[in-house]
Amino acid sequence: MEKITMITLNSDGTFHLSGGDCCAGLPRQGSIELSAELLAQESELIDRVLDFALDVLELTTVELRVREVGGGK
Repeated sequence: MEKITMITLNSDGTFHLSGGDCCAGLPRQGSIELSAELLAQESELIDRVLDFALDVLELTTVELRVREVGGGK
């Protein structure tokens, strides 16, 4: 069974990690999906998210996807 961990960006700019036992047993790779609209509002968001994923979650491989404004799957 695959563990899913969710990182939520709070309105005050901090991150909240939920799902499972924090960082214990997390996979070493992950993916991040952000909207272009959100990135346009906060220019340093990519740096902050990648810093969190690499330093706090200790991921070694991160796939980053940026969704177009109004785009969907």
